[in-house]
Amino acid sequence: MSTSEQADRIKELFCKFSRRTSPDPSEITIEPIKGSGSDRSFYRVRHRNETFILMTGRCEKSDLQSYLEIDRFLFAKGIGVPKVIAYDLKTESAILEDLGRDTLYTLLVQEKNREKITSLYFKTLEALAEMQIKGKEGIEQCSVLRDRIFDYKSLRGETEYFKISFLRRYCGLELTQEAQLNKEFEELARLLASEPLFFMHRDFQSQNIHFKEGKIRIVDFQTAHQGMLYYDAASLLRDAYIDLDEDFQMKLLRYYVSCLKGTWGMNLNVDEFVEKFYLAGLQRNMQALGAFGFLTLEKGKKEFASHIPAALTHLKNALEKFPQFQELRATLLRIPSHLTRSR
Repeated sequence: MSTSEQADRIKELFCKFSRRTSPDPSEITIEPIKGSGSDRSFYRVRHRNETFILMTGRCEKSDLQSYLEIDRFLFAKGIGVPKVIAYDLKTESAILEDLGRDTLYTLLVQEKNREKITSLYFKTLEALAEMQIKGKEGIEQCSVLRDRIFDYKSLRGETEYFKISFLRRYCGLELTQEAQLNKEFEELARLLASEPLFFMHRDFQSQNIHFKEGKIRIVDFQTAHQGMLYYDAASLLRDAYIDLDEDFQMKLLRYYVSCLKGTWGMNLNVDEFVEKFYLAGLQRNMQALGAFGFLTLEKGKKEFASHIPAALTHLKNALEKFPQFQELRATLLRIPSHLTRSR
């Protein structure tokens, strides 16, 4: 399909499902939004003085349904998710509120003032705690989330993904001690699987967090589960897209714990919380590395390879705190050096 044909198709979708009074296609302009790891395509559509986001493409119908149901569930609780204006399951398309261009990522890249950076993270962590706690209330009423538990099987699925997509395919490693590596993955899954369940976004990183009119708005939640608190916190603070030093991470993590204790009345042991945070960080960084390897090799999205060194550094640093994962540590040391350098 040519560029002009694609543009006409996007305008056609917008006109058909926008629920506006027969918009004139000549008054519509479109702008592709790049950078997503998803198979879906996103466009910013401008009609007169308003802009919208058109989400369309090769997502599974069930994926779009999950997005819509979770959006409704969170929106009803006052959580900052985009308003759904219209959708069509046949074309796997939806028209969403435009949350603007200011993501946490873009703001952090531009900002040099440490106090302002801290303020951005504090607001984000407050929003995370609110989403996790409010999202737990009545979660059984959301058909998508009712039985979607981030359990031992899910945890092992992520580490298998890491082993196959990153270690084997991307790094080309022969896993001579695979049985021992599997035992370590099983232990990690056991340590995390018994944690209390809350609303878990599962990809709560800087590019999925928007600031609109001073308020936090959250996207890309269609893979949400019931799961542990620590995973989303680790996704944010041990984010491969933004490099935070360990001391600053701990400052932010302690603020997050203070929100859970003070605002939401949770009884938490800070030292235990920090340990579980680092364990969840191991899990999350392995998931991210699996995804970066898959997107680079299988989807041809080479830009994701540039984030591999940061994710590997997070993983190696956290492993220093857990001597029981010796084989994983030894395996990482065998990764070719050219794959661990920043580009």
